Amino acid sequence: MENRVYICSWSHDGERYRVWVRNRPTVCAEHASFVEADIELAGAICLAFGDGEGVTEYDRPRPGTSDRPGLVTVVVSVLGNGWGTEQNLDELHEGDRCIRCLTPRGARTATPLRVSGIRGGADGGRTSFGFVYFSEGFLELLTPEERDGCEWRRIERTGRTTKVYYELLGAQVRVRPVVLLPVVERLWNVSLADAAADWMAVQWCELCGHEIPYDYTFWPQRGLPHRFVDRAAVPEPMPASFIVGKQFSLSRARWQSILGRPGTRGISSGEVGVVESSLVDPSPKRVPIPPHAKREAK
Repeated sequence: MENRVYICSWSHDGERYRVWVRNRPTVCAEHASFVEADIELAGAICLAFGDGEGVTEYDRPRPGTSDRPGLVTVVVSVLGNGWGTEQNLDELHEGDRCIRCLTPRGARTATPLRVSGIRGGADGGRTSFGFVYFSEGFLELLTPEERDGCEWRRIERTGRTTKVYYELLGAQVRVRPVVLLPVVERLWNVSLADAAADWMAVQWCELCGHEIPYDYTFWPQRGLPHRFVDRAAVPEPMPASFIVGKQFSLSRARWQSILGRPGTRGISSGEVGVVESSLVDPSPKRVPIPPHAKREAK
């Protein structure tokens, strides 16, 4: 099976990083650079398990992620690798969908999402049109404050099944990802070209105005988060849970306290950097969304 999540550990002896799969320590790699060691571990995972799309999830923070000027803190967004298909798409929103990008233009109805074909037994995932869901087991790992910070609705599943899933409908706090100003190249010693700068813009639909926020796709390979939010948009104190884009988010410490426990199968995290407003581009470039592009769980 491909696209599994592998819980990994790492150590540093002062000169070299060693990384390994926690429940199979012989699947390992070493390098002077943590990033290169992680890349080599992906190759070792492919050879050992036949999984060329495996995801490495470390049981403690990757080194150096937070040590950047203007980067206030790092939280995580979590998403499962499960996948399902909506069976009642036309019943889920009032009104119709945009004929250009297919984004629903009305409010969400009270009709539960009905899904078929959830594969792999993962404790979270998304559907073809980007509805995000988590298992009952995952929700049981959250504190009451973390669960109550978001709105959940039980999913109706077709076919023979016993596992219960809940759709993530919304949250008391929802934050949009932002585009960073070029000054971060000098401050963080990175290249915006490494961030897939050929489309470094907010994608938007010219017909209905729907936007897809920018994602710094390749920056995790440089030891940086792949998504950023403005510090001014995050309440103080920081809520126990919130949504970044469409993804459930919480503190890195809380995620690592439940990582690997029953209820987290197939769920991985992506780091989200909370940055000072001075690093945020107030007027980012916008490019049109291609017609009929499916909405992903951004």
